[in-house]
Amino acid sequence: MIDTAVLTVVTGPAARISLTAIDPYSPPLTIDCTAVTFRATIVDAHGNVVDDDTSVVQFSATGAGSPAFLNNGAVVASDGVAEITVNYGSKLGAANVKATVGSIVSNAIQVEVKFCIG
Repeated sequence: MIDTAVLTVVTGPAARISLTAIDPYSPPLTIDCTAVTFRATIVDAHGNVVDDDTSVVQFSATGAGSPAFLNNGAVVASDGVAEITVNYGSKLGAANVKATVGSIVSNAIQVEVKFCIG
């Protein structure tokens, strides 16, 4: 006799935020006054995407090259992921970008705007 069972695996609660810059860039970023898209992925303690999370992700930056974020950097996550595109314009200098959900803060990505074309 063979018994069968159906297992349903669910993710745990949000434990951390993984922040990445979407290709073609890889941190540390040195850019030429262009736009960069950042992706915040909300994951549980085991690294699984919390795909039912629709929290507000707060993107922010510190430093001389900090960009202005649309909606003050607030983006509602969809399926545990939030993205924001930042246009650096002619703002030169370095900035550390991070994402926050409640008390959970992501890793920081350093962006350095070195020069502008045109």
